[in-house]
Amino acid sequence: IAAPDCAGVGVRPSATATATHAASPHVPPAAGAADPVRVRARAPLPPPAPVVEIPDDTSTLLEGMSALVVEDDRALSTLVTRLLTAAGATVHAIDNGEDAVTYLRGAIAAGTPLDLVVTDLRMPRGSGADVIAAARERPLPLPIVAMSGYLEDAFVAELAGRRELVFLAKPFSEQQLHVASAVARRYADTASR
Repeated sequence: IAAPDCAGVGVRPSATATATHAASPHVPPAAGAADPVRVRARAPLPPPAPVVEIPDDTSTLLEGMSALVVEDDRALSTLVTRLLTAAGATVHAIDNGEDAVTYLRGAIAAGTPLDLVVTDLRMPRGSGADVIAAARERPLPLPIVAMSGYLEDAFVAELAGRRELVFLAKPFSEQQLHVASAVARRYADTASR
């Protein structure tokens, strides 16, 4: 398979063992996506995010971290879970917003370690906005990646603009998921200082 054209996908090629990737809070869809107009925002898109470095070998990228994946599409949930697990994270997957909110509130109350939330925005029984609001109840900022085909939620767009979460446009690549996760962790780390 030919290497993808890096123009416009937030990636700068590098000759070193560590590739440097630029991400924006609205990580664009994967190169070659069938519908290039699929990502549209009804709110102003946030400014570009900082450049982050993602190693070529991502097997220890999230080592020792705990992640929550909230996605009702079983195939996508399985894929995101597999990618995060392959990067070293322990992943708990939930398929609806209501159960995810209950899980988050219980984890926060119990002091259960949680290092990353990756959530869809549209789902049955609750929404991604509900999940994000529950994740933000934690005293320390929690890295959040909101994934969807469209950035239509003004609340989510506002948080992305304030760099309190990262918006990841579907469809996305493994590399884009890792970049979005790294940027979300950087935002949370900066906010906790």
